[in-house]
Amino acid sequence: MPHSVFILQVITKYDIEDTPRLTREVLSFVKRWCKPGMHAKRNIAYVIVTDETLHDLASRLWNDLIRLQELGSVERFFIQPAPDEVISDHGSVDALMHWMRAGRVEAWERNKAQDVRHRKRWHRRV
Repeated sequence: MPHSVFILQVITKYDIEDTPRLTREVLSFVKRWCKPGMHAKRNIAYVIVTDETLHDLASRLWNDLIRLQELGSVERFFIQPAPDEVISDHGSVDALMHWMRAGRVEAWERNKAQDVRHRKRWHRRV
């Protein structure tokens, strides 16, 4: 499966400043290339590069995200494929746009022939 870029959007119940360990916890259970891409008062988005499908990624992260919800720090969360283009009020220097571009470069680098995992034994490396 080729690497793709996804966005995990987390809406918190409290201000981001009041949940200082949230980013550290999310980065610890994602276990893939992941960068916090944008944040607002109670909203933070992470850019993730992985070779999983959307449903595989969601099922792998589901228990940890539900646990954060049950602990009371997270109100809602969304996982979606990264869009091709985003327009922001900060223009091209927006952090989300920057990390989406960096994520696409990372996915492109990982999708090169020598880096792609061959899931079938009979596929030869090029």
